Amino acid sequence: MIEALEQVLAELRQLSRTLSDRDAVRPRLDDFRHSLNQDAKAAAVDLELRVIGQELVLPPAHLELVRLAGREAIRNVKRHSGSRLCRITFDASTCPFVFEARDWGAGMQPGPRVNGGIALLSDLARDIGCVLAISSQVGLGTQMTLTGPRCALAGDGHGSSRLPRALRSVVADESPSSRKRVALARPLRPSEEQIT
Repeated sequence: MIEALEQVLAELRQLSRTLSDRDAVRPRLDDFRHSLNQDAKAAAVDLELRVIGQELVLPPAHLELVRLAGREAIRNVKRHSGSRLCRITFDASTCPFVFEARDWGAGMQPGPRVNGGIALLSDLARDIGCVLAISSQVGLGTQMTLTGPRCALAGDGHGSSRLPRALRSVVADESPSSRKRVALARPLRPSEEQIT
C-alpha cells in the first residue's frame, strides 16, 4: 500500500513539474499587461489598457505580434502624435481577435507609408495571417487596428481541425411572418423595418 502511494506521489510531482514548465514557456496576460505598462511608463505616455477575454486562446506568435503592435503604438504616440494619451483595447474573446490602439494627436499626413515600425509590423502580421490597418486624420489622431486570422468555425471553439458545417440562414427561406417572429425573439430591440 505504501509503495502504491509513493508511486502516485511521484507521478503527481512529475505532472506538476510538467505543467509548471509549460506555463513558464507560454506568455501570460499579466506579462503582456506589465510589458505594455512598462513601455508606456518609459515613454512618459498615459496608457489606458483594456483587455477582454483570455489570451490563452492565441498562439504565442499572435500574442507576441499584439505586444509588438502595442509597443509600436506607444512609441508612435511619444514620437509623432504630440499627445500623451494612448488607448489600447485588446479583444481576445472574439474570433478573429482585434487589437486597437488610438491616440488623439496630430495624425498622419496622407500618402504612402512604406518604412519604419508600421511597415515591419504589417509584414509580420501578413506572414502569420493577420491584417494591420492604420487610419488617421490630420489633427484628429491615429488608430491602429490589428485583426487576427480568420477563425475556422469548429464545434470546440479552439480551432480544431474539423471542417465547419455549411452555414445556412435560419430565416432566409422563410415567409415574412416567420422572419418577423424570429426578429421579435432577438434580445435586441425589434426593428420595425422588414427586409424582403
